[in-house]
Amino acid sequence: MKTPNTTNGTPADGEARKQAAHVLLEVRLESYVREARRVLLQALLDNGTATIDDVRAVVTLPDGMNPKVFGAIPGVLARAGIVRRRTWTPTARAIAHARTVSVWELVDSVKAQLWLDRHKPLPELTTGDQLLFDKFDAKKSETPTAGTAGASIASTPSTSVLKTKKRKESNNG
Repeated sequence: MKTPNTTNGTPADGEARKQAAHVLLEVRLESYVREARRVLLQALLDNGTATIDDVRAVVTLPDGMNPKVFGAIPGVLARAGIVRRRTWTPTARAIAHARTVSVWELVDSVKAQLWLDRHKPLPELTTGDQLLFDKFDAKKSETPTAGTAGASIASTPSTSVLKTKKRKESNNG
């Protein structure tokens, strides 16, 4: 049974746009997470302790990006034995209504420097990348007609089609 957004078992043009946009969002998110981890480590190397407020003062997220991404910043570094939570303190950000944030301390400065050396800043999205992102913005793209939906990718089988084909081949041989 076909769903309305597929043509001949391949994703429709809108689905391809969505998939491409998600890839670009993942790349964009990863660059902000890496930048924030680098800022946290540098603050710890410089001062011995830091909070996520210190990171947020330096790393600015674009409009529309959920600031909850900052919650993922210290976990990887803590599991690697580079940082640990020392205590809690009220946030310095008035908008956060004095909720508590972790005060992180540096456990191993050698590991911290190694992490920074191995995790260089990721490049920012270029104008070309942004134009590609805009190309897949549904509001800016033409709506395909029933006859053209998926035509540009009709020659490329979808992942589910390939998996089904592999499964059938392995069962037959």
